[in-house]
Amino acid sequence: MPWEAVVDLWRAAGPEDRRALEQKLLEMLDLDYRNPHADFVPAEEGIPGLPAGMQPDDLLCLEAAAFAATHLGLPGVQDRLRALLREPRFHAVYPRLRRLHLELPSLLAGRTGEAGSG
Repeated sequence: MPWEAVVDLWRAAGPEDRRALEQKLLEMLDLDYRNPHADFVPAEEGIPGLPAGMQPDDLLCLEAAAFAATHLGLPGVQDRLRALLREPRFHAVYPRLRRLHLELPSLLAGRTGEAGSG
């Protein structure tokens, strides 16, 4: 699901569902998060250098969560992104996240978002 669709889902949700989605987005900003819906790709067929057990779809989740959480201005998102940058394993993954790689400086600049405004 593209990150914009996640934001649309958040906008349409009630308060409880919004809080649950916000929590899930923050959980996804972690190299140990695994997408339960990801197709399994054997290591020899996958992307070299991914942390153990990480699937290509997990990269997409991480990237979408970063953009959606930042767009929504979720509390703690800046800390999560900075923690990823300090994680040695992230440097093997980071170049494969092309859009995040290009736009991370603007995400870390702290754009304000929609969370808490509705």
